[in-house]
Amino acid sequence: MHEFAVTEHIITHLIDQLKQEQVTKVTHVHFRRSSAFSEEVLRQSFNVFSRGTPLEGADLVVDVAVLNTSCPCCGYSTRIDSLPVWAHVYLPKMRRGPRDCRSA
Repeated sequence: MHEFAVTEHIITHLIDQLKQEQVTKVTHVHFRRSSAFSEEVLRQSFNVFSRGTPLEGADLVVDVAVLNTSCPCCGYSTRIDSLPVWAHVYLPKMRRGPRDCRSA
């Protein structure tokens, strides 16, 4: 679960910035995640790492980044808005055109 480490890193840097700007309370945080990034784990880790900071109790708004990708082999393009983790391994090797891109 890399979400914990990523969220900790982001919150640590955000808290440093909040201290520099003397912000004592944050009410909303907007987070954009990839489809492979678990929203549940993101929310849990945000709650853990924001305790005792100006971020504690902030409303966490999470949305999913939509990606457009295309195969350099056959030119097939698609929109990615939900993708299981295993697909990240196989995505570059698509088979959609006249050539078999899996062997490219």
